[in-house]
Amino acid sequence: MNAEEYIARYKKMADTELTGNPFMSKSELVHSLIMKDILTGHLAMGETIQQDLIARALNCSRSPIREALLRLTDSGFCTKGSNGAFSVSRVSIAEYIDFSEFRISLEVGMTRLAARNATYEDIAALKDNIGMMRSAIRDGAQFRDVLTLDHEFHYIIGKASKNQFFFKTFVDNMEKLYFYQAATLNDSNYHNMMSKHEQILLAIESRDEEAAQKKMKSHISFYTKNMYRLEHDSST
Repeated sequence: MNAEEYIARYKKMADTELTGNPFMSKSELVHSLIMKDILTGHLAMGETIQQDLIARALNCSRSPIREALLRLTDSGFCTKGSNGAFSVSRVSIAEYIDFSEFRISLEVGMTRLAARNATYEDIAALKDNIGMMRSAIRDGAQFRDVLTLDHEFHYIIGKASKNQFFFKTFVDNMEKLYFYQAATLNDSNYHNMMSKHEQILLAIESRDEEAAQKKMKSHISFYTKNMYRLEHDSST
């Protein structure tokens, strides 16, 4: 998009954001807007953040924009170049593997507790989610929309664990998880997602803690093994 379209888009996004939270600081607003653009794919990996255009759109100096970008850099979503410019980080295979291994440790325990503690409402929510995901895939929904439903499935499991520490840790890392997966997965992964989700649900509904954690480990390990293969291929 050209400069004027870029400015108009950020103005519109800011108006929407401030309608929901009119007391956001400029830095918080910029952080939220750029994060949304990264996670929705409007800003691609490696793309430079147009600080001057965002400043014009929000009628502010570059200071709050730089502050927001430094926060995004600290959390791994942006990279600062030697020229002072900021761009969207590129996902490294090694980093994704590290994150996946962390995720296995977190979600396997979370799923075991969900098999023990999930309420009828939690199980119904998981069933509804699988139904919506199946319909979205059948109807040709955008990949990121399907991925959002995938994340909702894991979110429901975290909530169903009834363990505040597991759940908070998962929620704190959801944006990073979405960032990595949007960069590395595609619609060829749908079959594995659906199959594993159905198996995990069955184990939780059966109150089979051992099966539930095994199915979750298998689900996440599938992607980790693919990343190991990619890493090996890229180094040969």
